[in-house]
Amino acid sequence: MNIQNIKALSWVAALGMGGYLGYEVWHFLENRPVYQDYVRQDELEAVLRDGIEEPEEIRREVVDSKEIMAVFHKMDWTGKPEPVKPVVVQQKDTQVKRGPDRTPVEQLLEIQLVQVDKGNPENSLAIVKYLHKELKARHTAPGEKILKTGQALTGKFAHVSVKEIQPDGLVFTFDDEEREDELLESPVWVPSGPGIAYVTEETKQVRTANPRIPTLTNYRPTSVKETRQVNRDTWQIGTESARQIGESYSTILSRDIDYRVARDPRDGSVKGLQITKVAAGSVPAQHGVSSGEILKSINGHKVTSVSDAVSYVKRESDTTEEWIAVFEKQGREYTRTYRSPIEE
Repeated sequence: MNIQNIKALSWVAALGMGGYLGYEVWHFLENRPVYQDYVRQDELEAVLRDGIEEPEEIRREVVDSKEIMAVFHKMDWTGKPEPVKPVVVQQKDTQVKRGPDRTPVEQLLEIQLVQVDKGNPENSLAIVKYLHKELKARHTAPGEKILKTGQALTGKFAHVSVKEIQPDGLVFTFDDEEREDELLESPVWVPSGPGIAYVTEETKQVRTANPRIPTLTNYRPTSVKETRQVNRDTWQIGTESARQIGESYSTILSRDIDYRVARDPRDGSVKGLQITKVAAGSVPAQHGVSSGEILKSINGHKVTSVSDAVSYVKRESDTTEEWIAVFEKQGREYTRTYRSPIEE
């Protein structure tokens, strides 16, 4: 097929398409009034519904789930006979008899005052504080917290009684012959702290830990060997701890603690000694010293060096019973009190 034939065929096809398009336009214009006629809604619905069958309504039946459970789950479908339930013979409740409570006495109460009359032991007494909840509930009045020789505790602890009252504590005995006597020791006394103060080598000896209870004026506090923390900011230095510090303080300073001079950033003046390291379990740690603290003064004496602080303590040790050290940490200043050892 040459180019002339292709052109002729294209022109014939174009004329055919043009003729068909012209016919469609003429047909639209002829029927334009019909196309513009409005069709009502009911007529449209009638045409749409014509020949459409309405489906039947679905029938629904609701069955209780309990019935399904009874039929399919609880019903025995095996055909086996129902097992015979064993006859349960109800026995009488039998309570096992238990022995007396064997709680240690130190968990039942603590001593607040002991008054010993050697001439008339029947006049000796002790004021206690009950720790066990049952005893606390039974003894609420002040007079019920006084114990004398031969007096027994109450309730389930009625088998516990006071055998002897000594300056060092109370000896308790028990109805159970196999249980040995127990000594409840009085706390150790330290000045202005919890513990016991007492008078010895006298006809009447008094030990007290309650500041509201009057004590004799000529009391002698007991000695402690190891340093003890009395409260948050107070330590009682022990005799053995003091001896250890006095004999080997240079070793302690070089081995257990690191320090440096702390200066005021405003003017560069020495403000004290800053603790940079404290060995765990060491003597300084046992006396409350911790890393980051700045020791500023001792009893008003400004601390500028270790040698100066040691010299001051040695010089004042014979006449000083209480050492008040001023510390600073993270900008907060506070005090720590150390009480001199109590020699026997």
